[in-house]
Amino acid sequence: NGQSLSSGQLAQEYGFTDLDGSRPDCWRYLVEVDNTGKPADATGYR
Repeated sequence: NGQSLSSGQLAQEYGFTDLDGSRPDCWRYLVEVDNTGKPADATGYR
């Protein structure tokens, strides 16, 4: 209804996961890790 949602938001709303059971959210990752200067880590992304 006029909203622009990320795949991470939709996955959370509808319970979707990747094949490995994780639920990556690139925008959350950017805010929590990249924007704060923390080192990039694949485990933090998933």
